[in-house]
Amino acid sequence: MSGKTIIIQIASLVALSLISAATPPAYLPLVFILYIVVMMLITSRSVMKTAKRVDKVKSPLLFEEKGTATAMASDELLISDLKKQLKAMTFALLIPLLLVLVLVPLYGQYVNPVVAGSFLNTINNEFIAKFATYFIFYAVLMLASLGVRQVLLKVSKVEKQLYMPRSYSVHKDGVVLDGRFYEFADDMCYEANPSRKFIAIHSRRLPFVIRLYTLEVSKLKSALREAKLNECR
Repeated sequence: MSGKTIIIQIASLVALSLISAATPPAYLPLVFILYIVVMMLITSRSVMKTAKRVDKVKSPLLFEEKGTATAMASDELLISDLKKQLKAMTFALLIPLLLVLVLVPLYGQYVNPVVAGSFLNTINNEFIAKFATYFIFYAVLMLASLGVRQVLLKVSKVEKQLYMPRSYSVHKDGVVLDGRFYEFADDMCYEANPSRKFIAIHSRRLPFVIRLYTLEVSKLKSALREAKLNECR
């Protein structure tokens, strides 16, 4: 997790805790739903910022694939990969949700009265005491959800989603995937799989693995090398 992501998470917890402290208890579920929606929008926006419009691509074209369907159809293991990914992502979403349903009533009944009472006696300010109580609650909830999600992804051996563009082109300084340009970065590397007709591009910055299908794997590999992209080790 990058420093920027950690700052965003802490800032969101502070904002959510402040809003919760000022909101009547009956409306707290709506506040939490709004928080989830906002975080999803922030995440999707941060991903889109890594991509540029195609009209900004000015570097030379090295390779182009206008249709990946034939190469994808030849990969007999693709369906298995997609099923494994779908199963992992389903559990990664459902388990934290179940965790929320279990932790919320337990925290509210047993932990919250003790924590809130301690803060109120120490600080002697009801609003600040509520803020501190909600902050601890949301932090515990977030850490527990992230922990369960990471364990599930490691057990299923699916770390990231697969992004398989229908058409793409490789340029000197990046790739155009379905009309969006992604610039090559120092942390990017490629992994070739000639038998399955694809080359995968990995990056710590991206929440997905780019899988480029083609019947001309050797030409695509040469283009990536010409673009100074290193092979994964």
